[in-house]
Amino acid sequence: VDYFAKYTDYTTKMESVDMECTKDRATHLSTRIVTHQAFDTVMVAAIILNCLMLGAQVQYKASEWKTNALFEWIELICTVIFTMELFLRIRGLGCKKLWQRGWRKWFVLDCALVILPWVEIMIAPAVNLSD
Repeated sequence: VDYFAKYTDYTTKMESVDMECTKDRATHLSTRIVTHQAFDTVMVAAIILNCLMLGAQVQYKASEWKTNALFEWIELICTVIFTMELFLRIRGLGCKKLWQRGWRKWFVLDCALVILPWVEIMIAPAVNLSD
């Protein structure tokens, strides 16, 4: 095993992320996860699945005029996945990186798209939006 090559590859990835501090294990692990090539692929797949489920839910509500618990559970699971993704990005890349030019608008959009479903989940039972 060529440990020098692994170390060089690792340091290159860390420099590309521009991390100020990776002293704790959680930050180190978060950085490795969000910079992995498969991470974005998995998140795009989750976004596509969520879009398909929202389309199916709208179609179901239009034809049945009622909600289905399965759709609500899938929406909750997607919301949890997207929340975890946001926290991993914040922890792994840091707010400083996410607030830089070029990332800022996406970061704000991502935050809004994660916060709004949680607001709906908390308010829906109070105003009976689920029916």
